[in-house]
Amino acid sequence: MKKWSEVRARARLDEQQVAEHRRRPTLLLEIEARHRAKYHTDPVDVTDWLAERGYGMRTWRNGDWHAIDRVTTASRNYLFTHPDRLS
Repeated sequence: MKKWSEVRARARLDEQQVAEHRRRPTLLLEIEARHRAKYHTDPVDVTDWLAERGYGMRTWRNGDWHAIDRVTTASRNYLFTHPDRLS
């Protein structure tokens, strides 16, 4: 028989997992290689981390957001969206 505390802990974990799946915020990030030293990371690390979680990356060009697969010097601002958030 499980202890009540184990049951409650498991229920909280399940609630957290459900909440995580429901909350997939859209993120607008400025990503530049010059920030490497300040944040001790590479732009690819950021984009890979978000891609592993299902996010797609877009950049603003010619008056609209366009899908892009990597950070470039042509843009600084990137919109990350999760398919769960798109209608």
